[in-house]
Amino acid sequence: ELRQYHKQTFNGRHLYDFEQLLDFSGDLQNTLTDYAKKVAAAVGIQYGPSHVEIIMTASGPKLVEIAARISGATNVEISNQALGYNVVDLTIDSYLSQINTINNKVIQRELIIDIATNQQGVIKAIPFKETVKQYNSVKSAYFKVDIGDSLAPTVSLTTSPIKLHLLHQDINQLLHDKDQLKHEAQQGFVV
Repeated sequence: ELRQYHKQTFNGRHLYDFEQLLDFSGDLQNTLTDYAKKVAAAVGIQYGPSHVEIIMTASGPKLVEIAARISGATNVEISNQALGYNVVDLTIDSYLSQINTINNKVIQRELIIDIATNQQGVIKAIPFKETVKQYNSVKSAYFKVDIGDSLAPTVSLTTSPIKLHLLHQDINQLLHDKDQLKHEAQQGFVV
């Protein structure tokens, strides 16, 4: 699967904002896929999953990192809904020689949002947990903090207090929901 990462400047830091599942075909996708295959071959990854991060520059693709691993943002159920399969099951099947032909088509559009906050203090309530329930596109909400925990302003991916997985047929609906959710999350905690 191909994902495009979008970053933001928040609290003076360059942070992950959201990532978007891309279609499998297109000039950009073909360029990135060809480059990723060459890099994987160069470092000896022949079988199993690989996580490759590439920056597309004016002079072409440039490697950020590659590892023989599954992405940390993988959500099996969301992948099944978005693609009809997931990388965990594919990895297991590959070792058991049970690979079936997979459909290289996006069934539903997907966004993963890493919520950033400026709020800080001891969490007394999390009204944002109820807010996310109002959005049909939100299929998974992972809250890294809970009532009684200390909340600090987001300065990195690991200090983002919430990760959301959104699915919908219409990418414009997802982008709208993303913007609304990010806005509402700014006061999503009572501290």
